[in-house]
Amino acid sequence: MKDKFWLALCFVSFFSQAELTPKSHTGWLGIDYQANVGIDTGYNDNVTFQPDPLYASESFFYRINPEIRMIGQRYTDTYVLSYSGDYLKYEDASSDDANKHDLSFYGEWWLGFKHSVKLNLDNTINREQRGRELTEGLLPSQLALYGIDEGLKTNFFNGEVRYNYGAPEGRGSLQFALQQKRLDYTDLSSVEQASSDFYQYVLAQEWVESSAIVELFDKYSKVSRFRYSFITNHRDYENQIKNSNEYFLVVGVQTELTGKSYIDFNLAWLYKNFLNNSDSDDFNGLNWNFKYRWQPVNYSTLELQTSRTVKDPNESGGYIKDNKYGISWKHYWWVDRLYTRFEFLYNDLDYVNMNTRRNDKQYTSTVAIGYDYRQSVYMELSYQDLRVGSNLVTDTFYIGENGTVPVNRTLGLDKSLIMLTFKVNI
Repeated sequence: MKDKFWLALCFVSFFSQAELTPKSHTGWLGIDYQANVGIDTGYNDNVTFQPDPLYASESFFYRINPEIRMIGQRYTDTYVLSYSGDYLKYEDASSDDANKHDLSFYGEWWLGFKHSVKLNLDNTINREQRGRELTEGLLPSQLALYGIDEGLKTNFFNGEVRYNYGAPEGRGSLQFALQQKRLDYTDLSSVEQASSDFYQYVLAQEWVESSAIVELFDKYSKVSRFRYSFITNHRDYENQIKNSNEYFLVVGVQTELTGKSYIDFNLAWLYKNFLNNSDSDDFNGLNWNFKYRWQPVNYSTLELQTSRTVKDPNESGGYIKDNKYGISWKHYWWVDRLYTRFEFLYNDLDYVNMNTRRNDKQYTSTVAIGYDYRQSVYMELSYQDLRVGSNLVTDTFYIGENGTVPVNRTLGLDKSLIMLTFKVNI
């Protein structure tokens, strides 16, 4: 798929989540330290995203999310080193226990009043959830057949160097960036021993993406900012028939319409072509990301979002049009600490130029009640429900040296999760 991200147990919220106000501690050499830890516990009724309730495994789970950040400053230069972890353990599904480790570095050096260089380095060691990404729609018998006795381990690297021309508090800036991303699957010995065909299929999904970016930012006023970008991505897969080029022209705006409403809108024209696959049609069309936030009173916030992106499928040929539409409402009640949160997300996935015209629809609903003890402590009880349907019962893809071994994905699923979250600054 496109970039692999950690999916928090079942699905990532489309909306902004509560963030604690950072608490800094100044230590050796004047370095500021910030740390927090989150603790989750709950119940998951379909750990491996099975389409048939007969195969669904249920389990209570525990999760710990530590974060630590070290911030150093020398004159106008800034250095940030951070680590975040995600340690997940199931009581009755230990094969799906997972750990995530993310280590990142950010540095900014000013070479003069209007010239600066920024460096971003990020490396994430993760594990895909069984039943998602490459193992989507695989039944327990298929997971056993291909040696997938735990989630596939991944290593994702993202590095960027960026030059900025513009004063720190000036109206605008012109920026040039070079970026590279890389996804690798690691520790595949059990898959290789069970099925050399599926092992080669997994390796074929590894990729390296190189990007060049030119961006102009215009701070038109105190409440309005415009963005104009040209982005080109070249992605090389181990399966070279999937190699592609992407060219984006992006126009964006962030603004407060009134003191109570806010818009963040990016509209992009995308041209995508496949270098080694004459059977795949090029994509030429619009992508977008639109967010509207309305806060009529200081204790109630309504948020609307919609987006469209074009993603690569796991198989060769074609692309996926990913359309999302969501609404969220957060309201503080009698006191300014007790709140409720409601979210609904509709996700339409249209598989274009594939062997079969597949269309998936996902419905995610979230209800939560929380309490902010103070700016550095909060707790929340939430319930999430995921429904996935498709116009197809099964979808077949092919593995093997000549692509002659069929593998069926069984589509559609129901899944729910109840979770108690506690988070505190240290």
